[in-house]
Amino acid sequence: MIPNSTEGDEWGVENVEFWRHAFSGSCLYVIILLIERFVDNTVDGVWLTLQSMPYLSERTAKHGEDEVFEGNRRYKGYCVDLAEEIAKKLRAAGILFNYELQLVKDGQYGIKNRDGTWSGMIGELTRRVR
Repeated sequence: MIPNSTEGDEWGVENVEFWRHAFSGSCLYVIILLIERFVDNTVDGVWLTLQSMPYLSERTAKHGEDEVFEGNRRYKGYCVDLAEEIAKKLRAAGILFNYELQLVKDGQYGIKNRDGTWSGMIGELTRRVR
């Protein structure tokens, strides 16, 4: 869901994409978007995510090509498509959306440690928000 109106103080939401994945059983995938700054109609953010097909995977050069992928172009999948669609919708509303796709360092969603801190994605989120 993304904002589709900036009129007044109310923001509407709009479904942008629905992906089906051939998977028997339930599947949970979490993407966290941290808005780090919103100044002068420019949004700077970081997507915290895990590498998992079909949501996010590293892009590789085709056989015989030497292309090197950098920045957000290193990745492909649903997260990339979602981020690009949100950026497109915000641009149409006159808002520039800069973002960085960032893999969670330990590759985990997170568990609560004995000392009360969290590992994984939840840990990275809580350390950034404090």
